[in-house]
Amino acid sequence: MNNFAMGGVNRYMFDNYIINPYNPATYAHLESTTFDMGLHYVRFNTDGENASQTTDNAGLRYFGLGFPIADRWGWAMGMVPHTEVGYEFTRIAQVDGMNSTSTYSGEGGLNKVYGGLGFEAIKDTNTTLSIGANFLYFFGPTQSMTRVSYDDGGAGTYSSVIEEGLNASDVNFDLGVHFRQDLTKALAKKRSKRIYFNFGASGMMPTTLKTRRRTEAYSSFSTPKDFVRNREDTIGMTLPFEAGGGFSFEFVDINKKSRFILGANLEYTNWSEFAVDDRNAGLNDSYTASLGMQYNPNERAIRGLLEIMRYRAGLRYTSTHINLNNESVTDYGMSFGLSIPLIASKSITSTSTTINLGAEFGIRGDNAIISEQYSKFIFGVSLTPSFWDEWFKRKKID
Repeated sequence: MNNFAMGGVNRYMFDNYIINPYNPATYAHLESTTFDMGLHYVRFNTDGENASQTTDNAGLRYFGLGFPIADRWGWAMGMVPHTEVGYEFTRIAQVDGMNSTSTYSGEGGLNKVYGGLGFEAIKDTNTTLSIGANFLYFFGPTQSMTRVSYDDGGAGTYSSVIEEGLNASDVNFDLGVHFRQDLTKALAKKRSKRIYFNFGASGMMPTTLKTRRRTEAYSSFSTPKDFVRNREDTIGMTLPFEAGGGFSFEFVDINKKSRFILGANLEYTNWSEFAVDDRNAGLNDSYTASLGMQYNPNERAIRGLLEIMRYRAGLRYTSTHINLNNESVTDYGMSFGLSIPLIASKSITSTSTTINLGAEFGIRGDNAIISEQYSKFIFGVSLTPSFWDEWFKRKKID
């Protein structure tokens, strides 16, 4: 996903050969059938009050399929992660003369399957306005565990454990709008220059997901487990309101056939309303500000790797939903990326097959409570129809 390497800017982001599931209005600009898929690898280095640890995670990050279906209409479907849970930290204290060790851990998250339409409501020489909507299906398990152990130094260790598993699945929808304006006449000083302004916004209303919950509470000195509670039930999990908007300026040099894009993005999620079984989770609202850029040295080139690659970079700041000591945990990230074309198409200005590489390096939290350094890497592939035209077209024999 190309916006990953641009600090996460995603509300205004559009390309005639790229799927942007975060704003369905951009589907209207698709000019060719496109398939996107990406894999990710993440490494976390966490430093807590009393210990540090390293964790790794890898898997399928996203996939999507989109294509134009009629004049001014575009359609796309696919899957992306919506929430991600992955943490483990330990606190050690003295309670009534005994050593107390509390361990909190969690993993999993929600995936989002989307399918939507985009429509270009206004289209003239200088201005386009598009609207769109996604039908969304959420699913995915989340596991959490709290373990409190007491060691009196003599009789042994006593542990109290609570494990909770949540498996949610339900539907919702989101809406998007995209506006593009040609500013060449107003701002460009040379005939060979073109300047465009893009604005995009999208949002999702809150909903309650039907969730299957499994709870186990037990205590023991060793094994077997002495169950205090073992229960399964169906509850509701509130998914909060979210919205975001962004804008960009595109600078095109017709003579050099180059394009430079500079954009900014703001996002908000009302996590303070997140609740499980009508119990508020005590989270904070999250805010994200992103700045990203992309540079194409020569959009028309079919030779010279450095000329035809797309270069991306971005910065991101997030005030996260995580609440520690009544304060939000901050998250800073810096990202870089490349798009490397493999098969040039003579019929379109993009390329038939593109390898997308992205990396983000960030810091979450601070040393006063907990500090986490992470590295994220994405490897993606984008395919457009001329790939099939060149490689799978039936050959004619004279």
